Amino acid sequence: MAGGRTLDPRTNDLYVAGGMMGDVRVYDAANGQLLQRYVVGAEGGFINDLTVLDDGVYATDSFQPILYRLPLPPKGQPVHDAPTEQIALSGDYVVGDGSYPFQANGIVATPDGQALIIVNSNTGKLYRVDPATGVATEISLGEENVMFGDGLALEGTTLYVVQNYANQLAVVALAPDLATGQLT
Repeated sequence: MAGGRTLDPRTNDLYVAGGMMGDVRVYDAANGQLLQRYVVGAEGGFINDLTVLDDGVYATDSFQPILYRLPLPPKGQPVHDAPTEQIALSGDYVVGDGSYPFQANGIVATPDGQALIIVNSNTGKLYRVDPATGVATEISLGEENVMFGDGLALEGTTLYVVQNYANQLAVVALAPDLATGQLT
């Protein structure tokens, strides 16, 4: 099973989230060769989406309030047997009631690499997350939400949110400080 995918433009390596397999696989995007497999997830987890920062690849766990970090050296090449880090989501992050099983899902890095944006599929809330600490700050959408949020893409201050079970794409205009957003 494969979940989200992300490409490291420095190396042309394709990182693939392994869902219930609890792993992240790294492929050479040019020829499809498997380069590395990392078991990152805790038992009972679901590795869902990924994004690349200069210092590592970050992955969401949709069943547990945890981010995983695979460290990368400056040039981005995957490191054999690199220790993965579990980063607990805290701060404003709220686990939903479970009426929809997926929690932390889509993830994207801000252009400056100083923060991550994640979506909680169950609650429809967006969060700005400190990648070093896991402290999450809600991005207020007022009375709106992005329920069933899945994949994320960020262009400038425009966030695109795939809402899988709603079969739609939400467009969110974010404030420059990422404190608020408005569905457009």
